[in-house]
Amino acid sequence: MTLGFGVCALGGCIEYQLIYHGDGAGGCPDAVQEWDSGESVSTTTERVSAPSGYALTGVRVFREPSANLDNFVARFDVEFTRYSESSGLIRWTDDTVVETVYNGEFRSDSGVWVRAEEDEWITGLTAYVQNRDGYLKDVVVTSSRILSTGVSGTSSEGPALGLSGRIFRLGCGDCDSVQLIDEVEIEWDTRRGKTRRLEIHCGSYSYDRVD
Repeated sequence: MTLGFGVCALGGCIEYQLIYHGDGAGGCPDAVQEWDSGESVSTTTERVSAPSGYALTGVRVFREPSANLDNFVARFDVEFTRYSESSGLIRWTDDTVVETVYNGEFRSDSGVWVRAEEDEWITGLTAYVQNRDGYLKDVVVTSSRILSTGVSGTSSEGPALGLSGRIFRLGCGDCDSVQLIDEVEIEWDTRRGKTRRLEIHCGSYSYDRVD
């Protein structure tokens, strides 16, 4: 994936390209971060990948059925937004894709979204998990602005469901290349409908000057 753009000043315009480097040639290899409960239960794995030119901007979670006394995420949706460039900043477009990563039995409501701030991109997820019987209870998203000079600032939203738990932080690498979340994978308990493993994939990009 290559995205071209220019930065202009009094001396003229400098052309750049945002280039995908999965092999690490741009500074870092792709990164995979996961939380795993380690529970030995019957599970199935679901994965959702962003279309080319899109990255993660939102997560929607749904709670367990109201008759269930446990507190856990029972459905997990993701939102990918197509990116474009303007004046050295990677911005949102109006093109979004919403995908369901997994879908158990959940309350019949619209769920709760946690999203990046406008023109920011999710660079990490914080999992709130149950200590005793490891499962996902809630999630926080962390986002940043992506500039031609690198990643700028962070902001957070959540926890989505207002629940507490033991905290596990999953984040893209701190390196010379830009990393955007382009894949989310969940392993969930087919008997109880609980998330037992959460994984994010961070694709690595770099800004290369075009001479």
